[in-house]
Formats: sequence, structure tokens, C-alpha cells
Amino acid sequence: MRDSSFARLHAMIQYKSMLKGIEVVDIEEAYTSSVCPICGGRGEKHMRTFTCPEGHDLHRDIVGAVNIRTKQRTGRIEPSPIPRQVTYRTPVLCAG
Repeated sequence: MRDSSFARLHAMIQYKSMLKGIEVVDIEEAYTSSVCPICGGRGEKHMRTFTCPEGHDLHRDIVGAVNIRTKQRTGRIEPSPIPRQVTYRTPVLCAG
């Protein structure tokens, strides 16, 4: 069920992006939330927090997002600039 739902979502994103002339690039997300985007060290994950050996504490979603962006741009996970301030918003469920 999960794979078919993801495949359907992926197909819809591809279709809508094509209509708007936007390129969609698939990036393998393996290890993107376990490598520090600041120093490149392998860190520890605890709940939603990531801590690397150098002491950088970041939200795991930020670590993954920055590393996926870097992997798309350079082809590999490596240290790169991260946003100075990120506000995490809790998803809102809509009735319907």
C-alpha cells in the first residue's frame, strides 16, 4: 500500500511539474539524516535531533533537507552552508 501510494504521488508530482515546465530530480535519500551538513561527520540521532561528533545539534529534518539539496547539486553528501534560522511548523490536519 505504501509503495503504491508513493508511486501515485510521485507520478502526480511529475505530471504537474511537466505542465509548469519544472524539472523533477529523484535523489536517493540514504544516509542524508546521519551525516552532519556542517562538518561531514557521522552523528547520533535521538528522536528528532541530530548531534555530530563536533557537537553540532540540529533538527533531523533540516539535516536531511540540506544534505539532499547538496547531493542534488554536487552528486554527494559534503559539508555545505545551512540556513541560519529555520522555523519548524507542525502539520495542520484539514477536515474534509
